[in-house]
Amino acid sequence: MELTKTDIVQIVNWGEAEHSQVALDFMAEVKKQLGIDIVACYCDSGQEVLFGDPSCATHVIDPANARLVNLLFINMYLRGFGNPDDLIKRYNDDILRIFKNAVAANGEQIDYPRFYSPEETRYYGWNKSVKGKCDMSKVIRPAGPATDKCYISAESFDSLALWHYLSREMKNFNALPEVIAVCGNVYYGWSQRYDRPAAFVILPESRFHSITANEKKAIIAEFLKHLHVIDKCNIVRADEFLTVFTTWDALSDEQKFAFARDCPRR
Repeated sequence: MELTKTDIVQIVNWGEAEHSQVALDFMAEVKKQLGIDIVACYCDSGQEVLFGDPSCATHVIDPANARLVNLLFINMYLRGFGNPDDLIKRYNDDILRIFKNAVAANGEQIDYPRFYSPEETRYYGWNKSVKGKCDMSKVIRPAGPATDKCYISAESFDSLALWHYLSREMKNFNALPEVIAVCGNVYYGWSQRYDRPAAFVILPESRFHSITANEKKAIIAEFLKHLHVIDKCNIVRADEFLTVFTTWDALSDEQKFAFARDCPRR
């Protein structure tokens, strides 16, 4: 079932999205009932055969224990920074209820096309078959109705968009006279403390201790000026934009590796 029709990266780049009526109704009701602002939502579904508990040490495929499961995956991109996992856990059942109501209200139904896990295809010996010539007579068809299982996940749209914006602007940031004047190198990365993307201005030890508040303000102002030009989604706000002034030695080994890998230097 198609919900948001526009790819999430295109939404970041252009600030516009096309949604199905189910998606529009779903997002509106989630906003109304739960106060959660959804920018985009996507879903996937399928039917799978499960054979007992695959985590069990003695697990073996036994057709007698096979059961059908209808799997539904709903992924949402939410406004705001931070990790929405706790929010989704709290409202998981409500979100699923609202989604199913939106589907029914629009006269739609969720399709569950059959798919085959690697475990199942190995059992049938299909991994040795020529593509398109699998012996379908081997397929196990459990008796009884399928059970339903839904997985709901969410990501911060604002964090995703800002990450893309920062990655695109690194070259321009490093060429700013205000950055060059303080001998800085600019990187983008994730701030664990604030749980969001940030611009990191790495300074020499001596310059780190002598940089003035006005110099910092001038650098941040230039960053914001550049970001506002490309921000089609209105997620860059001065009161929430994070710039970290630090030294290379103060970074964690993980940050050093990520910066050296992902961020261009002058």
